[in-house]
Amino acid sequence: MRGILPKLFSGWNFSQVPSGELQLRTYRPGDLERSRRAALYYHQDAEDWPVMAGREIEEILNDPCYISERQSIMAEEEGLIVGGVYCWWPAGKDRALVACHARDKQIAEKLIGEALTLCRRSGIPVIEFFLDSERRRALEQLRDLGFLEDRRLLEMELDQSRWSEIRRRHIQVETSNFQIRRYRGVVEDEALLYLHNIANADQPGVVPYDMARLYYWMNIPGFERDNVFVAEIEGRLVGECWTWPGMQGVGEITNVAVLPGYRRRGVGKMMLVGAIQHLFERGMQKASLGVIANNLPAHLLYTQLGFHATRTMVYYHREIG
Repeated sequence: MRGILPKLFSGWNFSQVPSGELQLRTYRPGDLERSRRAALYYHQDAEDWPVMAGREIEEILNDPCYISERQSIMAEEEGLIVGGVYCWWPAGKDRALVACHARDKQIAEKLIGEALTLCRRSGIPVIEFFLDSERRRALEQLRDLGFLEDRRLLEMELDQSRWSEIRRRHIQVETSNFQIRRYRGVVEDEALLYLHNIANADQPGVVPYDMARLYYWMNIPGFERDNVFVAEIEGRLVGECWTWPGMQGVGEITNVAVLPGYRRRGVGKMMLVGAIQHLFERGMQKASLGVIANNLPAHLLYTQLGFHATRTMVYYHREIG
């Protein structure tokens, strides 16, 4: 969503195949639109491949959020895009996130095999797939290929049209000893880094940060430090909440975390109120976030604030030998 095309993997060589047969190759300028049209064409039955719709492909190829390297492998047959697999990983290269769409199961298996090889050559120990829970045949295929379910993420949205009423009727300013404010920048980097790692230590799928990774996030094009909200108690940062105003009127809320000793005191709720209000003041029409499906307290909180579930994403992983 912030307009950066994927980097091509310069050391990658694909097998040459005769014209008219399936060819696997790196992403080329112009593939995005061709891939989107192909995915929308094939996207007829949620039981079948592709695992992604065209909108999701566009988001992946244009959103640099926490990505330091991305690779895209396209499947082409007689000049037509018939599939693609998209791999990217955070700066620490502890695991690669992968998404795929394809015309049929056979092409999908070839693309997944290429993704495994690419990640192995790049020294990445774990590959992680995510896809809509409605893609039952794709889920079964991943299990057949040795992938294990890791977690389920519930994606939720809040419409701007509902926010004023919800805020007026259900949200009261709570008297407390904590302050919700904007992140102050460099002078608080070390405190924010400590907060992030401790508050997220018990959250599945959240990778610990070092200062280099924190700075990577903050140097993403379009990022503003004012988009980060923190909770402070007696001079100590105890909560964080990041916002990402996006294109097409949808703003994201990420990294909602509170230190263990300060949970269930309204800290997370008040950070969310500030974050939601901030996104809508920036012109967003919707606010979106994700929550681990079995995190019932967080799910209840988001529902109280007006969020509704849009879909469930399933994450599968496989160690690369």
